Amino acid sequence: MNSFRLNQESDNPIENRKSKIENRNKGLTLIEVLVSVVVLAIIAGLFTQVIYGALESWRYNNDKDKLLHDGQSAMEMMVNSIRNTKWVLIPIKNNNLRDILAVSAGIDNDGDGLIDEDPGADITNDNAPGIAGIDDDGDGSVDEGDITDDDEMYAEFLKDQSSLASVFFSFITPDEVYAGSTGLPAPDPVDEDCLNWTDSDLDGAYDEDPSGDLYGQGDNDDDNDGTADEDWFDPRIFYLKGNTLVVEEHVVDGATKTLTITSEDIAEDVTEFRVIRRRINNNTLIKIHLKLDNGKESVVFETTTLASNLMLPRGNCVDSSGTSTGH
Repeated sequence: MNSFRLNQESDNPIENRKSKIENRNKGLTLIEVLVSVVVLAIIAGLFTQVIYGALESWRYNNDKDKLLHDGQSAMEMMVNSIRNTKWVLIPIKNNNLRDILAVSAGIDNDGDGLIDEDPGADITNDNAPGIAGIDDDGDGSVDEGDITDDDEMYAEFLKDQSSLASVFFSFITPDEVYAGSTGLPAPDPVDEDCLNWTDSDLDGAYDEDPSGDLYGQGDNDDDNDGTADEDWFDPRIFYLKGNTLVVEEHVVDGATKTLTITSEDIAEDVTEFRVIRRRINNNTLIKIHLKLDNGKESVVFETTTLASNLMLPRGNCVDSSGTSTGH
């Protein structure tokens, strides 16, 4: 009679091994699960650190790249403007360290193929002393003086050397007030008469405030084309607005005398902007210092550029002080 044993191992070793394997495949023990979770957590942590480090490196490089890009682009725009301009408007020569740069943008107002060759006594043609809305001489005041006072310095002389009351309630002119208080000849209240490398109006600068007769030839038709004062200087101005470096363009419509001002942000996170004007051997050099700082990274740019395309004296120019030159 045959008998059967339940839940007992078979006498066949191969079947016993197979049975044990099948039993193991039925699931994981608690210890195995815990070990798996710990291993996975370690791997996930390492992976997260790698990803975080990569993202931080990308942010660092991206932030610094943006600072470098913005700074380089701004510097290139300013350097090119200096190299190509016919006239540096700010800094003026007797206040040569400023936080603003202004040059003529080089627009051919009369369409004759020449640039800035025939400005009037108001060299920017904007019906304002100096550049409209800008503190040209850095004294804290805007657009003070006569509209033909292109550097705003004559009004500064009046403030320094006499009170307004003495001018209005006396029988002497502002020139006489200045001459009497300093012992020097009075500055020209309107213009210097021509380009001649001299300080004709005694304000500490030379050739910065010309009349419509740039070269002292006896009339305002500087290019001898039969029309006077038809091509003025159109200012391009770089300055800080908060921590943003801005470029501003002033364009005057010759027919309507309407001034149009456009502006563009060219660099953010700017913490320092300085412009220095120097004269060396009758050459005009402009040094620019620019610093950008986003709180994590900072970059500094500095360059000195020769204004190599400026208008120069020519001919035998005689100004109101009697000074002549053969340049």
